[in-house]
Amino acid sequence: MGTGDWHIVMLIDAADTEGKATYQQIYQHQDGRKACVGSEYCSDSV
Repeated sequence: MGTGDWHIVMLIDAADTEGKATYQQIYQHQDGRKACVGSEYCSDSV
């Protein structure tokens, strides 16, 4: 699955310490950059 030059390389579904559902998606660009998207945030790159 991907968007343009970005492709999802990892999906994580979990629950936080309060039992609230949370998730994290790790995307990788074709040039090697990675970005994280989560329940309440989005990184530019990691």
